[in-house]
Amino acid sequence: RSNTPLQSLTLANDEALFELAQGLGARMMREIEGTDSTANRERIRHGFALCFSRPPSDTEVEAVAGFQERQLAAFQADAEGAASVAPKEFPNDQYDVATAASWTAVARALMNTDEFITRE
Repeated sequence: RSNTPLQSLTLANDEALFELAQGLGARMMREIEGTDSTANRERIRHGFALCFSRPPSDTEVEAVAGFQERQLAAFQADAEGAASVAPKEFPNDQYDVATAASWTAVARALMNTDEFITRE
């Protein structure tokens, strides 16, 4: 068992974990359709169920929704960065690359929490 900062850094920068986050982001987009705030919050709830086997609190939903909106704005301003982060395959008829990249960022954030990494 380890609780050092190096564990988090290793996981956050691991290419396999990044690819898993891309897959989780794509899955959340595929299984919960829509682009409005209601769909986004439902997608966050679905992500919590997949990652933590529990529903998020309202505070958690709003925090993650704010994070996703900030990531979306950043990726809209950086098309090259968005293309490097977005999953290779995503439901592209409904989503653009910046949106897909923002959901990868959300998935990475969920997967890099102590609650996801550590089972007690």
